[in-house]
Amino acid sequence: MKMPRPARIMDSVSCEECGELTMETRTRRFRGKTLCIPCFGRIEQR
Repeated sequence: MKMPRPARIMDSVSCEECGELTMETRTRRFRGKTLCIPCFGRIEQR
């Protein structure tokens, strides 16, 4: 049996709206800001 490859460790970045640390791959860019998904959803719906 072949061993799975090791998990990639991603950097945490701070959401520019709420300040919460979020895994880099779980952020969205909006108007030049890096946002967590909940903040992105709130801002995009305005």
